[in-house]
Amino acid sequence: MQSLTIKIWQRSEVAVLAACLLFGAVLLALPLSWKRTLGRSVVATIFAPLEKPLAQLRSLAASRRENRELRERLARQELEHAAMRRAAEENAQLREMLSLGKRWQYEMETAEIAARQPGTFVSELTIDRGREKNLAPGMVVISTMGLVGRLAQVDDGWSVVQTVFHPSFRASAIDVRSRVLGITRYRPDLGLILDRVPLHSDIRPGDTLVSSGYGGTIPYGLMLGVVEEVSPDQIHLCMDITVRPSLDIDRLFQVFVITGGKPPPLPSLAPEVPDTSVPKPKKAVPVIYRPSLTIRPAQPPDELGGGSP
Repeated sequence: MQSLTIKIWQRSEVAVLAACLLFGAVLLALPLSWKRTLGRSVVATIFAPLEKPLAQLRSLAASRRENRELRERLARQELEHAAMRRAAEENAQLREMLSLGKRWQYEMETAEIAARQPGTFVSELTIDRGREKNLAPGMVVISTMGLVGRLAQVDDGWSVVQTVFHPSFRASAIDVRSRVLGITRYRPDLGLILDRVPLHSDIRPGDTLVSSGYGGTIPYGLMLGVVEEVSPDQIHLCMDITVRPSLDIDRLFQVFVITGGKPPPLPSLAPEVPDTSVPKPKKAVPVIYRPSLTIRPAQPPDELGGGSP
Protein backbone atom coordinates (compact mmCIF):
# COMPACT_ATOMS: atom_id res chain seq x y z
CA MET A 1 0.00 0.00 0.00
CA GLN A 2 2.79 2.36 0.87
CA SER A 3 4.63 1.62 -2.35
CA LEU A 4 1.45 2.33 -4.31
CA THR A 5 1.03 5.73 -2.70
CA ILE A 6 4.61 6.63 -3.49
CA LYS A 7 4.13 5.65 -7.08
CA ILE A 8 0.96 7.78 -7.41
CA TRP A 9 2.72 10.77 -5.83
CA GLN A 10 5.67 10.40 -8.17
CA ARG A 11 3.32 10.20 -11.15
CA SER A 12 1.48 13.40 -10.04
CA GLU A 13 4.76 15.24 -9.73
CA VAL A 14 5.64 14.21 -13.23
CA ALA A 15 2.22 15.37 -14.45
CA VAL A 16 2.59 18.76 -12.78
CA LEU A 17 6.06 19.17 -14.23
CA ALA A 18 4.81 18.27 -17.67
CA ALA A 19 1.91 20.72 -17.40
CA CYS A 20 4.25 23.54 -16.34
CA LEU A 21 6.58 22.80 -19.23
CA LEU A 22 3.69 22.76 -21.63
CA PHE A 23 2.30 26.06 -20.24
CA GLY A 24 5.71 27.66 -20.51
CA ALA A 25 6.08 26.53 -24.10
CA VAL A 26 2.66 27.96 -24.93
CA LEU A 27 3.61 31.28 -23.32
CA LEU A 28 6.80 31.41 -25.29
CA ALA A 29 4.93 30.78 -28.49
CA LEU A 30 2.34 33.49 -27.90
CA PRO A 31 2.80 36.99 -29.39
CA LEU A 32 4.04 39.80 -27.15
CA SER A 33 0.68 41.64 -27.09
CA TRP A 34 -1.09 38.47 -25.96
CA LYS A 35 1.50 37.97 -23.24
CA ARG A 36 0.89 41.51 -21.89
CA THR A 37 -2.88 41.07 -21.95
CA LEU A 38 -2.63 37.73 -20.21
CA GLY A 39 -0.25 39.12 -17.60
CA ARG A 40 -2.59 42.06 -16.82
CA SER A 41 -5.55 39.69 -16.50
CA VAL A 42 -3.67 37.38 -14.13
CA VAL A 43 -2.44 40.29 -11.97
CA ALA A 44 -5.90 41.91 -11.86
CA THR A 45 -7.60 38.61 -10.98
CA ILE A 46 -5.18 37.06 -8.49
CA PHE A 47 -2.77 39.66 -7.05
CA ALA A 48 -4.95 42.83 -6.98
CA PRO A 49 -7.36 41.58 -4.24
CA LEU A 50 -4.34 40.63 -2.13
CA GLU A 51 -2.53 43.92 -2.79
CA LYS A 52 -5.42 46.19 -1.68
CA PRO A 53 -5.45 45.13 2.02
CA LEU A 54 -1.68 45.29 2.11
CA ALA A 55 -1.74 48.82 0.64
CA GLN A 56 -4.34 49.87 3.22
CA LEU A 57 -2.20 48.48 6.04
CA ARG A 58 0.85 50.30 4.72
CA SER A 59 -1.17 53.54 4.38
CA LEU A 60 -2.50 53.15 7.94
CA ALA A 61 1.01 52.62 9.31
CA ALA A 62 2.31 55.63 7.38
CA SER A 63 -0.61 57.76 8.64
CA ARG A 64 0.07 56.76 12.24
CA ARG A 65 3.76 57.56 11.84
CA GLU A 66 2.96 60.92 10.23
CA ASN A 67 0.39 61.70 12.93
CA ARG A 68 2.96 60.99 15.65
CA GLU A 69 5.53 63.23 13.95
CA LEU A 70 2.97 66.04 13.57
CA ARG A 71 2.01 65.76 17.25
CA GLU A 72 5.65 65.98 18.29
CA ARG A 73 6.20 68.97 15.99
CA LEU A 74 3.06 70.69 17.35
CA ALA A 75 4.22 70.11 20.93
CA ARG A 76 7.64 71.61 20.13
CA GLN A 77 6.03 74.62 18.45
CA GLU A 78 3.70 75.15 21.42
CA LEU A 79 6.68 75.07 23.78
CA GLU A 80 8.58 77.52 21.58
CA HIS A 81 5.52 79.79 21.35
CA ALA A 82 5.09 79.72 25.14
CA ALA A 83 8.79 80.51 25.60
CA MET A 84 8.57 83.41 23.12
CA ARG A 85 5.42 84.74 24.80
CA ARG A 86 7.09 84.59 28.21
CA ALA A 87 10.21 86.24 26.80
CA ALA A 88 8.05 89.05 25.38
CA GLU A 89 6.33 89.54 28.74
CA GLU A 90 9.67 89.56 30.55
CA ASN A 91 11.04 92.04 28.00
CA ALA A 92 8.05 94.34 28.54
CA GLN A 93 8.46 94.09 32.31
CA LEU A 94 12.17 94.81 32.05
CA ARG A 95 11.45 97.91 29.96
CA GLU A 96 8.93 99.11 32.52
CA MET A 97 11.35 98.39 35.36
CA LEU A 98 14.11 100.25 33.53
CA SER A 99 11.87 103.29 33.12
CA LEU A 100 10.88 102.93 36.78
CA GLY A 101 14.51 102.94 37.86
CA LYS A 102 15.19 106.08 35.79
CA ARG A 103 12.13 107.86 37.16
CA TRP A 104 12.89 107.26 40.84
CA GLN A 105 16.11 108.24 42.58
CA TYR A 106 16.65 104.87 44.20
CA GLU A 107 19.49 102.38 44.28
CA MET A 108 17.84 99.12 43.26
CA GLU A 109 18.93 95.52 42.72
CA THR A 110 17.12 93.41 40.12
CA ALA A 111 16.08 89.88 41.09
CA GLU A 112 14.03 87.07 39.60
CA ILE A 113 11.43 84.88 41.26
CA ALA A 114 13.13 81.55 42.04
CA ALA A 115 10.30 79.79 43.92
CA ARG A 116 6.76 80.49 45.06
CA GLN A 117 3.73 78.77 46.47
CA PRO A 118 0.77 77.99 44.20
CA GLY A 119 -2.20 80.31 44.45
CA THR A 120 -3.26 83.89 43.81
CA PHE A 121 -2.61 85.48 47.20
CA VAL A 122 0.87 84.13 47.86
CA SER A 123 2.30 85.21 51.21
CA GLU A 124 6.00 84.48 50.50
CA LEU A 125 8.30 84.47 47.48
CA THR A 126 11.91 83.34 47.02
CA ILE A 127 14.24 85.45 44.88
CA ASP A 128 17.68 84.62 43.48
CA ARG A 129 19.63 87.38 45.26
CA GLY A 130 21.08 87.42 48.77
CA ARG A 131 23.98 88.64 50.88
CA GLU A 132 26.33 88.72 47.89
CA LYS A 133 24.29 91.71 46.59
CA ASN A 134 24.31 93.46 50.00
CA LEU A 135 20.65 92.68 50.64
CA ALA A 136 19.36 92.80 54.20
CA PRO A 137 16.08 91.96 55.98
CA GLY A 138 13.54 94.76 55.92
CA MET A 139 14.42 96.09 52.47
CA VAL A 140 11.40 97.01 50.34
CA VAL A 141 10.64 94.94 47.22
CA ILE A 142 8.74 96.55 44.33
CA SER A 143 7.76 95.78 40.75
CA THR A 144 6.10 97.55 37.84
CA MET A 145 2.73 96.73 39.46
CA GLY A 146 3.64 98.51 42.68
CA LEU A 147 4.58 97.31 46.15
CA VAL A 148 5.46 93.62 46.45
CA GLY A 149 6.60 93.36 50.06
CA ARG A 150 9.69 93.30 52.28
CA LEU A 151 12.65 90.97 52.69
CA ALA A 152 12.00 88.67 55.64
CA GLN A 153 15.06 86.39 55.38
CA VAL A 154 18.36 86.80 53.52
CA ASP A 155 20.98 84.13 52.85
CA ASP A 156 23.75 83.44 50.35
CA GLY A 157 22.21 83.35 46.89
CA TRP A 158 18.56 83.61 47.92
CA SER A 159 16.12 85.66 49.96
CA VAL A 160 12.53 85.28 51.15
CA VAL A 161 10.07 88.10 50.38
CA GLN A 162 7.08 88.67 52.64
CA THR A 163 4.40 89.92 50.26
CA VAL A 164 1.49 92.30 50.86
CA PHE A 165 -0.73 89.19 51.18
CA HIS A 166 1.04 87.99 54.31
CA PRO A 167 -1.29 88.19 57.37
CA SER A 168 1.32 90.13 59.38
CA PHE A 169 2.21 92.64 56.64
CA ARG A 170 1.04 96.23 57.11
CA ALA A 171 1.50 99.27 54.87
CA SER A 172 0.41 102.86 55.44
CA ALA A 173 -1.78 103.93 52.52
CA ILE A 174 -3.21 107.22 51.29
CA ASP A 175 -6.09 107.96 48.95
CA VAL A 176 -4.71 109.89 45.98
CA ARG A 177 -7.92 111.89 45.55
CA SER A 178 -8.99 112.77 49.09
CA ARG A 179 -5.72 112.23 51.03
CA VAL A 180 -7.47 109.93 53.52
CA LEU A 181 -5.00 107.75 55.43
CA GLY A 182 -5.39 104.09 56.33
CA ILE A 183 -3.55 100.80 56.85
CA THR A 184 -3.67 98.05 54.23
CA ARG A 185 -3.59 94.46 55.41
CA TYR A 186 -4.69 91.07 54.16
CA ARG A 187 -7.51 89.03 55.64
CA PRO A 188 -8.09 85.48 54.33
CA ASP A 189 -11.88 85.93 54.50
CA LEU A 190 -12.05 89.37 52.86
CA GLY A 191 -8.82 89.78 50.92
CA LEU A 192 -6.90 93.05 50.94
CA ILE A 193 -8.61 95.72 53.06
CA LEU A 194 -8.01 99.31 54.12
CA ASP A 195 -8.20 99.48 57.90
CA ARG A 196 -8.41 102.29 60.51
CA VAL A 197 -10.38 104.70 58.35
CA PRO A 198 -12.71 106.91 60.43
CA LEU A 199 -16.42 106.90 59.83
CA HIS A 200 -17.78 109.27 57.14
CA SER A 201 -14.32 109.69 55.56
CA ASP A 202 -14.20 110.92 51.98
CA ILE A 203 -13.33 107.68 50.23
CA ARG A 204 -15.19 106.16 47.30
CA PRO A 205 -15.07 103.05 45.11
CA GLY A 206 -12.59 103.55 42.30
CA ASP A 207 -10.15 105.67 44.35
CA THR A 208 -6.47 104.81 43.92
CA LEU A 209 -4.41 103.88 46.96
CA VAL A 210 -0.63 104.32 47.15
CA SER A 211 1.87 104.00 49.97
CA SER A 212 1.89 107.13 52.13
CA GLY A 213 5.54 106.99 53.23
CA TYR A 214 4.64 108.13 56.75
CA GLY A 215 5.72 104.87 58.38
CA GLY A 216 9.34 105.48 57.52
CA THR A 217 9.98 102.00 56.06
CA ILE A 218 7.99 102.02 52.81
CA PRO A 219 8.55 105.04 50.51
CA TYR A 220 5.74 107.17 49.19
CA GLY A 221 4.00 106.58 45.87
CA LEU A 222 4.05 102.77 45.51
CA MET A 223 0.85 101.45 43.98
CA LEU A 224 -1.26 99.33 46.37
CA GLY A 225 -4.63 98.97 44.69
CA VAL A 226 -8.05 100.45 43.95
CA VAL A 227 -10.94 100.82 46.37
CA GLU A 228 -13.54 98.23 45.46
CA GLU A 229 -16.30 98.49 48.09
CA VAL A 230 -17.02 100.90 50.95
CA SER A 231 -19.53 100.35 53.76
CA PRO A 232 -19.83 102.17 57.12
CA ASP A 233 -19.51 100.27 60.39
CA GLN A 234 -21.71 102.14 62.86
CA ILE A 235 -20.71 99.93 65.77
CA HIS A 236 -16.93 100.44 65.55
CA LEU A 237 -17.24 103.96 64.05
CA CYS A 238 -15.05 103.12 61.06
CA MET A 239 -15.29 102.22 57.38
CA ASP A 240 -15.16 98.67 56.03
CA ILE A 241 -13.17 99.03 52.80
CA THR A 242 -12.14 96.22 50.46
CA VAL A 243 -9.33 96.85 47.99
CA ARG A 244 -8.58 95.28 44.62
CA PRO A 245 -4.79 94.79 44.77
CA SER A 246 -2.57 96.00 41.97
CA LEU A 247 -0.12 93.12 42.54
CA ASP A 248 -0.77 90.03 40.40
CA ILE A 249 1.55 87.24 41.51
CA ASP A 250 0.81 85.14 38.40
CA ARG A 251 2.33 87.86 36.15
CA LEU A 252 5.33 88.53 38.38
CA PHE A 253 8.72 87.39 37.07
CA GLN A 254 11.22 90.07 38.14
CA VAL A 255 11.31 92.42 41.10
CA PHE A 256 13.37 95.36 42.36
CA VAL A 257 14.90 95.47 45.83
CA ILE A 258 15.42 99.05 47.07
CA THR A 259 18.90 99.12 48.60
CA GLY A 260 19.27 102.92 49.03
CA GLY A 261 18.74 106.28 47.44
CA LYS A 262 16.70 109.38 48.03
CA PRO A 263 12.98 108.85 48.72
CA PRO A 264 10.42 111.19 47.15
CA PRO A 265 8.91 113.97 49.31
CA LEU A 266 5.93 113.09 51.49
CA PRO A 267 2.52 114.15 50.16
CA SER A 268 0.32 116.80 51.68
CA LEU A 269 -2.70 115.63 53.63
CA ALA A 270 -4.87 118.39 52.16
CA PRO A 271 -7.15 117.17 49.39
CA GLU A 272 -6.47 118.38 45.91
CA VAL A 273 -8.76 121.35 45.30
CA PRO A 274 -8.57 123.98 42.57
CA ASP A 275 -6.60 127.13 43.44
CA THR A 276 -9.03 129.99 44.14
CA SER A 277 -6.45 132.59 45.18
CA VAL A 278 -5.95 133.82 41.63
CA PRO A 279 -8.86 136.06 40.58
CA LYS A 280 -10.78 134.87 37.60
CA PRO A 281 -10.84 137.22 34.59
CA LYS A 282 -14.06 139.12 34.20
CA LYS A 283 -16.22 138.30 31.27
CA ALA A 284 -16.63 141.05 28.68
CA VAL A 285 -20.15 142.49 28.71
CA PRO A 286 -21.51 142.67 25.15
CA VAL A 287 -22.71 146.07 23.96
CA ILE A 288 -26.39 145.99 23.03
CA TYR A 289 -27.42 148.52 20.36
CA ARG A 290 -30.76 150.21 21.02
CA PRO A 291 -32.28 152.58 18.39
CA SER A 292 -33.01 156.20 19.41
CA LEU A 293 -36.63 157.15 20.20
CA THR A 294 -36.16 160.95 19.66
CA ILE A 295 -39.12 162.56 17.75
CA ARG A 296 -38.08 164.88 15.01
CA PRO A 297 -39.82 168.41 14.77
CA ALA A 298 -42.40 169.04 12.04
CA GLN A 299 -41.06 170.49 8.82
CA PRO A 300 -42.45 173.86 7.48
CA PRO A 301 -44.72 173.70 4.42
CA ASP A 302 -43.33 174.14 1.00
CA GLU A 303 -43.40 177.81 -0.01
CA LEU A 304 -44.12 176.98 -3.63
CA GLY A 305 -47.59 175.74 -2.91
CA GLY A 306 -46.85 172.21 -1.84
CA GLY A 307 -48.31 172.64 1.67
CA SER A 308 -51.89 172.51 2.93
CA PRO A 309 -53.90 175.77 3.40
